[in-house]
Amino acid sequence: MENILQGLNASQLEAVTSTEGFIRVIAGAGSGKTRALARRFAYLVNEIGILPGNILCVTFTNKSANEMRQRIHNLTGDNDTGYISTFHSFCVSVLQEDSHALQYPKSFLVLDNSDIDSMLKIIYEERGLTLRNMTFSKARDMIEIRKLIKEPEYYLDEKDSILWNALVGVVLVAVCGALSGVMKKIPAWALHLLAVLGAVTAVILGIRLARAAGAESIADQYYVQRAAMALADGDAEWVLAQDYYGIYPFQLGLAEIFALIFRVAGSTERLVIQQVQAVCGGITLYVGFRIVRELSGSRAAELLYLVAELLFLPVYCYALFIYGESIGTCSVLCAIWCYLMANRPEGKVWQKGLLWSAVALFMGLAYATRNVLLVVWIAMVIMQILVLLRSKKWQGLPALCVVLAVMLLGKTTLCHMAEGQLDREYGSGAPYVLWVAMGMQENPDALKGPGTYNDYNLDTYLQAGYDSIEAAEVAKGDIRQCLAKWQEDPVAAVTFLKEKLLIQWIEPTYCSFNQTRYQYRPQGWVEDLYTGQANERALAFLNRFQGMVYLAVFGYYLRILLGKLKGVQVLPGIIFLGGFFITILWEAKSRYVYPYIVMILPSAACSMEYYGRLLAGGIGRIAGGIVSSRERKQKQKEIGRTA
Repeated sequence: MENILQGLNASQLEAVTSTEGFIRVIAGAGSGKTRALARRFAYLVNEIGILPGNILCVTFTNKSANEMRQRIHNLTGDNDTGYISTFHSFCVSVLQEDSHALQYPKSFLVLDNSDIDSMLKIIYEERGLTLRNMTFSKARDMIEIRKLIKEPEYYLDEKDSILWNALVGVVLVAVCGALSGVMKKIPAWALHLLAVLGAVTAVILGIRLARAAGAESIADQYYVQRAAMALADGDAEWVLAQDYYGIYPFQLGLAEIFALIFRVAGSTERLVIQQVQAVCGGITLYVGFRIVRELSGSRAAELLYLVAELLFLPVYCYALFIYGESIGTCSVLCAIWCYLMANRPEGKVWQKGLLWSAVALFMGLAYATRNVLLVVWIAMVIMQILVLLRSKKWQGLPALCVVLAVMLLGKTTLCHMAEGQLDREYGSGAPYVLWVAMGMQENPDALKGPGTYNDYNLDTYLQAGYDSIEAAEVAKGDIRQCLAKWQEDPVAAVTFLKEKLLIQWIEPTYCSFNQTRYQYRPQGWVEDLYTGQANERALAFLNRFQGMVYLAVFGYYLRILLGKLKGVQVLPGIIFLGGFFITILWEAKSRYVYPYIVMILPSAACSMEYYGRLLAGGIGRIAGGIVSSRERKQKQKEIGRTA
């Protein structure tokens, strides 16, 4: 007993021997907290007679828990040292005791990423899978998405993330407000130069990633790239031997675009396309900067956009993806920029004519690469109707009819060019309504989620004997059947659509990581980015980035509702809504969301800057009011003393 209390000072003695109420010990490192706690444990057991099994000691690390256990053993001489563990270990033991309430076995384990990867390695070997099929990081992400969609209770702590995003958003808004005043002093040409340097940086990063990754084209990418190589070399046999183009003949338009690039470059290496797409990423950044200047004219908003776009990793990753995302997104952003300038009140007739011609050409190229970008043209039509109702200016509507004609004619012409080289006419192929019907179906593979790709479009078209009309009728019948089922069970419909939208809108990379496969396992920083710790950090960052963008988009629509945005400033909002509704109808895939996120970034930056100015102005008025009040009181005192 003497040994337990020996050497303790007055405060430590009180902490050790007190048995009533709560005891809180506040002391610095090395002051004897662990010694006092160990002595208190021994005092309670030896003096008070409390059983060790009724005492709980928790700490943060295994090292400190082991140290505590050894000290208590030396003091009590008993191997029974009660429950001494880390917080995590104690919580797991509690969960194991009551796991039956959740229908979990007592033997469940808590796995970290290395444990999961070890299990995935065994599964991959048994099923004959490789990292080309899916990286471990992507597999883990898929599991997490499954939990989020099917077992949302697992992520109850996501509320904290929402609050954290909101807090970070407020801080960013405050920073933007502070920048607004400072940025006014910076000349416009300086920011313009910064935008050019940012665009060059984006191009360099995209090319460097493409060169280092050695990405291999698979699935649709492979067929488009291979067809482009064949068309560039004048080899029709390979294309004609593929049944793929009889089903998806519209892909020949994109293949012809890539073939033209191959002919100009004098090479059919996929790196040529990737380098062009990296350049498109740089152009996207610069054009987005010019859109911010058209929408806001705020230099703080311009700077914020440049930083956001440079940090948006999917722009670089999509440079590797041999498909229409990079070129299509770049083209449609150029079309929006030209559209905004064409709707300026000033300008000569011939200048507006050139701008509308540019809108037509860029929209034609965008539509040739991605069919769903037709949404942008529809948004422009709606915008021009609103302009007509407001200002009685109708000139833009006929121009948009010309734009539609160029879009449809351009895509048709490209497909006919490819068919001319192949000396074969393909039909219309699988009708687009098949993708709508597929987007309304549950996927047999539950891990992929509702509305995702399930071969419905391919199977239906083949069963219809390559008859587009018959396949369309089958799809329409399935759609009617699905709508009838939803009408009977609205709750099921809401659940389905909620889960489908989550699949598309919460995946922060927008398929830019998992759409890339490897011809060989890359080394160094690329391997780390796609499979290592850098991948985890990138995903964590993109999750926060996505949250900030969505908060800014909410603020943007709030400005529209409050009447703070007028005219063409509303166009990005119409486009984004169109993209949202098309994802409800179409096959579920986050890749389809990517262009709309890029298109909304300029408006999101403008909104952040706007609320920043409001916040700064409010703080300034409050501070000014306080100062004025003090000055009035001081003057009153001086007048009183004078009197």
